[in-house]
Amino acid sequence: MRENIFNDTRGLSLGSRFRKVGEALYQEAVNIFAEAEVDFKPKWFSVFYSIMLKQQASVTELSQYIGISHPAVSQIIKELKKAGLVTSVTDTKDERRKAITLSDQGEATAAKLRPVWEAVEKITNEMIIATGYDMIAVMDKFEEQLDQKSLYERVMEYRKKQLFDEVKIVDFQPAYQPHFARLNYEWINQHFKVETHDQELLDHPQREIIDKGGYICFAELNGEIVGTCGLYKMREGVYELIKMAVDDQAKGRQVGKKIGWHVLEVAKQMGAHRVELQSNTVLKPAINLYRKLGFTEAKMDETSKDYARANIMMIIDL
Repeated sequence: MRENIFNDTRGLSLGSRFRKVGEALYQEAVNIFAEAEVDFKPKWFSVFYSIMLKQQASVTELSQYIGISHPAVSQIIKELKKAGLVTSVTDTKDERRKAITLSDQGEATAAKLRPVWEAVEKITNEMIIATGYDMIAVMDKFEEQLDQKSLYERVMEYRKKQLFDEVKIVDFQPAYQPHFARLNYEWINQHFKVETHDQELLDHPQREIIDKGGYICFAELNGEIVGTCGLYKMREGVYELIKMAVDDQAKGRQVGKKIGWHVLEVAKQMGAHRVELQSNTVLKPAINLYRKLGFTEAKMDETSKDYARANIMMIIDL
């Protein structure tokens, strides 16, 4: 195996390697057509050959058959028309539509190219056999994988897992109290007004939350405290999820999800059969996160509101 960037990076450079091979084969095709004295560009092949096979086809049919975009097919057809190789006719399947077919010149060009294509196919197949792999079948399966789920979707899913794993959860310590206050005051002031109940909990978390049977934890990322969340004991077996806040610089890094899952697991260990929360519907990202964690909306009793800003109650049964 030769030492080069593609062998050293393997899957990481797969797209670049496909492009490198594609460009090499493209230039080979240019040379082959020139030697055969046929004025034909390799990039026309898929569209031209498809029209030849189907005898006539619409742009939409060609796009679906080849698997490339409608504009890309249209551009190639424009070039083929300019070269005099194709022409537009009334579609035999639907007289309201136009279809593309080979012109007389196109038919003559196809006749010239058939023996060239036969030679290219024979030699290419011999090269494939020499590798010991059915490369066409492998490419089919690889494309099926992309059709099922794109590379982008797969990478984003994996990146979320990576980010999730990077977040470290640490329990409350007196030294972390300033972070509990800082993160939540910043968040509240950004969206609402600080209320008396906020100050009681944020300024005295040990006395008002932990000593009353609750729990507080923090999210640490790269050695920095970037998030926090707590559980407030309402009554036996029922807790309220409170004071979830994430630093703006850490948003999108799975901090809220990681700390939310952790708090719910702790609630189970503390004997909770239900966790409730109060929020506001303008906080769409937060509401979406709660839903992903398993919370569902419940009827809110106005008399039991902890904060004037609350207009939605959500619960999860554990």
